[in-house]
Amino acid sequence: MRCHFALAAGASHLDRSAQDAHCKPCGCVRSTHRLNCLIMKSVYIETSIPSYLTARPSRDVRTAAWQQITVQWWEQARQHYELFTSELVVSEAGEGSPEAAQRRLAALHGIPELVVDSEVVALAAKLIADGGIPAEADVDALHVAIATVQAVICYSLGTVGISTMRR
Repeated sequence: MRCHFALAAGASHLDRSAQDAHCKPCGCVRSTHRLNCLIMKSVYIETSIPSYLTARPSRDVRTAAWQQITVQWWEQARQHYELFTSELVVSEAGEGSPEAAQRRLAALHGIPELVVDSEVVALAAKLIADGGIPAEADVDALHVAIATVQAVICYSLGTVGISTMRR
């Protein structure tokens, strides 16, 4: 598994006390991670991805375009990335129509789940408090915070957009 500290290693806000922290997804120690952990870029799959991927074709031009782009990326590009999702995405994907939920959950099957911990919640609250994300988009703030804390690329077709997040 890829080391998620590698993206953050050059960040100026990391202090010496954090040097021996463990990478949450792969368990390596930050001060001893090696370049061979940089095997593949990681991508956080937010709820809109399985939703667009598995939905019935839309008559709305914009929605149909997002569906097409998502299916194309899923079929042609996802194998170039290490995919991650979260317990939040799995929960959201399981809501709604039982048939649609089953399709969304099937698309997420086998993708490792990142956890929503206190660090994620605190960052989401800060993103909202500092005006980076509107208060009514609190779930989106959690998705951005999950990807940021875990130092993965956040691939979202929702209100946040496609953005690279680094811790």
